Formats: sequence, structure tokens, C-alpha cells
Amino acid sequence: MDEDKVKAIREWPTLTSLHQVRSFHALTSSYRRFVKDFSTIVASMIEVIKGKTFEWNEKANSALEEIKT
Repeated sequence: MDEDKVKAIREWPTLTSLHQVRSFHALTSSYRRFVKDFSTIVASMIEVIKGKTFEWNEKANSALEEIKT
């Protein structure tokens, strides 16, 4: 694992746009094998991407924080 990328994930700010959600998901997907139940955790973040408008919610924020740890 690249320590710089892990550090970037841990320090990632709260997501405020679809582009940021996609970027964060792309970066963290490369480490999914190290995170138990990665797809289940990220599912609420993916739901935000599927909508027509960006609506960040507490469930998605909880997933973000869990992935960051």
C-alpha cells in the first residue's frame, strides 16, 4: 500500500459534489481488498451518485468516515 495514498484518504474532506464522490470512490476502490465489506459500506455513497441532484446525507457521511478509518 502506498502510504501517501492512504494518508490522502484519511485526510479527505467532506464530499460536496458528484465529481468528488466519484474521485474518492475511484481512489478507495483500489484498496477494497483491505477493507472488509467494502461494497456494503460504500453502497450509500453510490446511491448519492445515482441521483439526478447531489444530496449528501448522514448515511453517506457515515460511510465516508468508516472508509477513511
